[in-house]
Amino acid sequence: MNEQIRPTLRPGSSGAAVAELRDILRKVGCLNDDAVDDTAPPDELVVDATLDTAIRFFQQTQGLKADGIVGRLTWARALEARWTLGERLLLCTPGSLMRGRDVTTLQRRLSDLGFNCGRVDGIFGQRTENGLREFQVNMGLTADGTCGPQAVEALRGLARAITGGRAERLRDSYSFDDQRTGLFGKVIVLDPGHGADDAGSIGHGLVERDVVADIALRVEALLAQQGAVVLLTRSPHVFEGRGMDDESRALFANDQRADAVISLHVDSCETPLANGVAAFYFGGGRAGGHSETGQMLAGALVSAICAVTGLADLRVHAKQWDLLRLTTMPAVRLYIGYLSHLGDAEKLASETFRDAAAQAIAQAVADAFHPRDEKTGTVELKDPQGSGVSTPASRLL
Repeated sequence: MNEQIRPTLRPGSSGAAVAELRDILRKVGCLNDDAVDDTAPPDELVVDATLDTAIRFFQQTQGLKADGIVGRLTWARALEARWTLGERLLLCTPGSLMRGRDVTTLQRRLSDLGFNCGRVDGIFGQRTENGLREFQVNMGLTADGTCGPQAVEALRGLARAITGGRAERLRDSYSFDDQRTGLFGKVIVLDPGHGADDAGSIGHGLVERDVVADIALRVEALLAQQGAVVLLTRSPHVFEGRGMDDESRALFANDQRADAVISLHVDSCETPLANGVAAFYFGGGRAGGHSETGQMLAGALVSAICAVTGLADLRVHAKQWDLLRLTTMPAVRLYIGYLSHLGDAEKLASETFRDAAAQAIAQAVADAFHPRDEKTGTVELKDPQGSGVSTPASRLL
């Protein structure tokens, strides 16, 4: 089946695509063989309650929204999950990088053995090739950066030596330490969610697309005053009107060699009671890929906004959405309130609130790049009144 025309599946959907998805879910252990009727013709298979549960479980293991709807992102992860290490030749193919569960396994094993292949994200890029070459040199193999039978066999032979340490997270944290030289000259990408014909959430007379664009402009002005180079993914000279997806936004940030990415959103929910601030960073899923700096930046942003606005703290969460997975720098998707909640919407409509939220975001970003005090391990922060406060660096980036 052509990967470009796979249909969206939901409870009640039927057809050959359902059979393909069912087989993948069986292979990855999300669907028991006992629950599968192999006698039914593929074209007659339906997304029933059993398959719906398996789909939601698969989405949860992948760090995706477990809504049971198999759209573009769930299909992409399912097609990647088909592969186990050793089933195909792995190599770096610029312009169309190989992705899959086998790549994730390779990255995890190399990282746990101490070879730096970058983030464990299931994407075979240049860093993964470099880490593989280093492994091949150490094992006396041909250092061609290609994961074939010899490399797979060598990795399997060392399986008992792999203990699943925190090498990836430590490298992520230590590499960011070099960037703690202040905000001046740092490239910050602000991504106001949605845009053009995509309005996003709507509620109580407000439109997400417009609310987050306004907050982004306020943050841009504050960061620029401190010497940062601020790039917006939505502006007349960049992407406005093009309907850019998350992958394109991530590639834009990578091309600009950004130091951090903050994607701004407001949320909505069927229940009018949902309210508060939440942030998401790269992580989750069975592979355990994780952005240590992304997690800490997300926490700093939520804490700062809640402190000055009084919104409820919904904490930070790991996800593997494209914007978080494909960026090579700390990236956070930030949700500032719910348009479906009357109290949050009233605040979001206020100029004073938007100013306060923007100041909190700008302060959290500035704090993230503030140099550590080598003697005390603290950074100097500014409270809303402007007085200096010494805060443990472990609470921040």
